[in-house]
Amino acid sequence: MGDKEETWRTIHASRALQAFLADIQVNDPPTKWEADLTPNEQLYELFRVFITGEALRTGEQFHVMRPTDEAVRELKTPDLRIFGWFIAKDQFAGIFGDWADSIKEHRLYAGYRDEITRRRLKCGADDTCCVWETEENAVISIRNR
Repeated sequence: MGDKEETWRTIHASRALQAFLADIQVNDPPTKWEADLTPNEQLYELFRVFITGEALRTGEQFHVMRPTDEAVRELKTPDLRIFGWFIAKDQFAGIFGDWADSIKEHRLYAGYRDEITRRRLKCGADDTCCVWETEENAVISIRNR
């Protein structure tokens, strides 16, 4: 983040997600979708926008997965997907990250959604720290500049 940028939202990352992100940072692989930015640069920009409270582009950077009643959310770049849920407004719990092409090719969306739902239930987060509303303004606020 830049010197004048402040933290507005928070991303909590599981160990699995941390390992995935570290691999992207260290190896800085090329884009698989002919994007203007490398996957590492895509992640930096997505996280910068998220953390500083800028508006996320629904569909391109952020959306609720289907079916919407599971409260699983997806942060995304052209190359990468990060799956998790909001533990409170402006607080995202990222659990898994993967390559968009791999997810699409192997049809992994439902598997990630179901595994996150299972883990959230197992740790008791369904009752204590999960935002169930599907509207964007229930999970993210936009910083007034």
